[in-house]
Amino acid sequence: MSARPVQMSDIELRGNAITDATLEVTRDMKRLAAETREIGAATAENLHHQGEQLDNIENNLDAINADLHKAEKHITNMEKMLWDLFVSVCWSVRYGRNEEPQ
Repeated sequence: MSARPVQMSDIELRGNAITDATLEVTRDMKRLAAETREIGAATAENLHHQGEQLDNIENNLDAINADLHKAEKHITNMEKMLWDLFVSVCWSVRYGRNEEPQ
């Protein structure tokens, strides 16, 4: 019976060590949770900004498309005018006058 009796101070020391370790882990977890929250907020802000940029790009592409459509109409009208001028000149050269034969 040479077993050493457990002293109350030994139990208290072990309990204090466990409590200290638990508090340290809890502090680390809280710190990591705060960092994660900050990272998430920054990511959400970046995604919002990128969404706005994509909206602006889409609006600009719509404006470019509308301008190209207008330009295409103008070119078509210019082609018609040039064709009419060409036909008029051909008639004038062929018949010697500015009017088409009836």
